[in-house]
Amino acid sequence: MDYAPKTKVLIVNREQFGYHVDPYKYTVYLKEDFEITHLSWDYGLPKIHQGGIEIKYVSRKGNKVLRYLRFLTAVHKEIRSQSYGVIFMIYFMGCSLIRFLNSSKVFNVDIRTGTDTNSQVKNRILDLLLVKECKTFEHISIISENLSKNMGFRKTHYLPLGGGVLFFGKFTKRWSIYDICRNFGK
Repeated sequence: MDYAPKTKVLIVNREQFGYHVDPYKYTVYLKEDFEITHLSWDYGLPKIHQGGIEIKYVSRKGNKVLRYLRFLTAVHKEIRSQSYGVIFMIYFMGCSLIRFLNSSKVFNVDIRTGTDTNSQVKNRILDLLLVKECKTFEHISIISENLSKNMGFRKTHYLPLGGGVLFFGKFTKRWSIYDICRNFGK
């Protein structure tokens, strides 16, 4: 029997592995059928291990600017070092730069929330930046239809909390994380 190699999937998240439910669950759902690498900050919290997942950490030492540049550089280097079928990024400010630097790769940007600060002006500005950045990606997944509508997106894939539900609604299609990696990684 011939066995096809597993599609490589890179999950990029600023939260340390295991401390953000959605990306953690994505790895649980995908690890049997995909070769998963998870890249995130190292906040110094106890490490959570997941068999079958390669977990890579980026140090948070130094000031904010150096940390941010270190994270962007680590993501860019990781993408260049492997032949990933899909790069799945949990949205962070500046993620469109990574997309721009690796334009031949298949990306999905995942939006888990809108901006939530005490300032409506700041929320609006940061949400506009989020929308502008995310529109540079061909594939966008988002936690809910309401958030998608509020942000003004027209073409998104709904990936609910945990990412394990596949639901076909009247006007929308909810995808599981498995469907996104399988369909976009071709």
